[in-house]
Amino acid sequence: SGEPRWVHLEWQAQLDPTDPRICYFFGRDISERIRAEDEVQQMALELSSTLDSANAPIIGIDLDGNVRDFNAKASSLLGYQRTEVFGRPMVDLCTPASRPVLQQILCAVIEDGRSSSALGIGLCTATGDTADLLLNANPRRNAEGCIAGALLIGADVTSYKRAIMAEVELSKVRAASQAKSRFLANMSHEMR
Repeated sequence: SGEPRWVHLEWQAQLDPTDPRICYFFGRDISERIRAEDEVQQMALELSSTLDSANAPIIGIDLDGNVRDFNAKASSLLGYQRTEVFGRPMVDLCTPASRPVLQQILCAVIEDGRSSSALGIGLCTATGDTADLLLNANPRRNAEGCIAGALLIGADVTSYKRAIMAEVELSKVRAASQAKSRFLANMSHEMR
């Protein structure tokens, strides 16, 4: 057919009584296996590229709770390079208040295989600020289908949360101002 074939050769020295110069080789065509392995590798590269270029922070965690994957958006959001967080416990990146939430998420995902969604968590940035994320957590499985860790996919809600907090503060200031105005109006009325 003109296309290259991959052959796994094994040889065995067997003497041919009629000609001692003959050696026997046994070959097995492994072309389909090589093509399948190449396709799997290509799909893995495409998936890795897709995850890395996603517009959401994505963090892969192993069974021990250590960071194994950290995409470009997570790096940009938190200010850490991949090499700085690779192998570190994920709880080290969390704010103290978020650590129990993360441990609960990882327990549900890694031990029970349950996905979790829309869980709020605070992560510490490299500059000491807090990034608020809304996380979805899913089990990562190996080739045998066994749970090998967790994949955390987040949405950055930091600016949204800050806007809500600013609105709450503004409401408090307005309420205090209105209370002061009512008090002054009542006092002015009483003094007349």
